[in-house]
Amino acid sequence: MTVSDILVSLAAIGGRKVAVCGAAGYVGRNLLAGAELGRESVELGALSPDSFDLFVHLAARIGEETDFFRYNVSLDARVFSFCRRHGKKLIYASTNNIYPFAENCDEKATPMQGQGYYSLSKIAGETLLAACGPEFAALRIGDVFGAGQKYGNFFQAIEKAVSGKSPLTLYGQGVKIRSYIHISELARVIRFFLANPDKISGQAYNVCFDTPYSVAEIVEAVSAKAGLPVQAVAFEDKPDTRTMKNDLLKSAGYRFELDMDAALDMYLRSIK
Repeated sequence: MTVSDILVSLAAIGGRKVAVCGAAGYVGRNLLAGAELGRESVELGALSPDSFDLFVHLAARIGEETDFFRYNVSLDARVFSFCRRHGKKLIYASTNNIYPFAENCDEKATPMQGQGYYSLSKIAGETLLAACGPEFAALRIGDVFGAGQKYGNFFQAIEKAVSGKSPLTLYGQGVKIRSYIHISELARVIRFFLANPDKISGQAYNVCFDTPYSVAEIVEAVSAKAGLPVQAVAFEDKPDTRTMKNDLLKSAGYRFELDMDAALDMYLRSIK
């Protein structure tokens, strides 16, 4: 699997001219919802640096195949080189998967630790950015949820149960704990950096709500809010915790509009 044409969408967001790589993905579609679009499919090599002010790089292949690692690193290198050559600041979509299984992972104190080829590709991307990339903000995104996801078996199952008014399924004790972010809040975070390019200055930011949730807590909350019963399925689950602190994001001036509870309310309203 090789990188050939890199397609970029142009848009006006908050008065900024923005180039977005990965605009057709879930995050990209939500970011560009309501934005004034330019040409949908501009090849990176044909992209005029005068046509945009800031670059948002959301594109990646998600999976644990070695080809995906090579693809992502090659893609990142080409985007970074383009932005550096033309003096354009970059917002880079990284992941919480670059952290070890631990509580309160911190951008400065917690070392990156890959768990597979996808997370390793993001570690490589962040390392390349810090070493020789353009000015950047790397967003280490928590587990994303929102209506209409094409990935994430857990929330896909919740959406199917809620839309079909069928019981929710809880496997084992539901002990997996993560820091989450709703898709609308994630899009708002990206827009915050677009509106405040001075914050794009070589820093990684954890992007997540304050309070981590376990799978069991989410199932319980959705059950209460949607009035659906829970069907327990025997399963031997093991402790699985990876949570993050979002202090740096808030110290940069970002103010969350939602918390996890309000985000679940919005999520359920959007899928009924």
